[in-house]
Amino acid sequence: MITGKFIGYKVRMDSDSVVCTARNGEKCELRLKDYGKHTFWAKTESKDSVVINVERGKEYFIRCGMNPGVLISRPDLNLVENHIAIQEYESMQ
Repeated sequence: MITGKFIGYKVRMDSDSVVCTARNGEKCELRLKDYGKHTFWAKTESKDSVVINVERGKEYFIRCGMNPGVLISRPDLNLVENHIAIQEYESMQ
């Protein structure tokens, strides 16, 4: 879990396209028409990533968290099952 409102990191897709900034208590929605395999990643003092084979008509959820690092926190990206993610997503404001 990202603990500070202003602490966060940029989430990128594939090469270097920033798709959102992950911050505590915030959510981001991305709609893709470019189906196929995509890598979503973030980097601070270390890098974490999730690869999703995006299919038409399906929803995917990535939980963005942070783990302690030596100097700054490290991103923690996880693909979450839809039935769990939808409940978490809807509970966020």
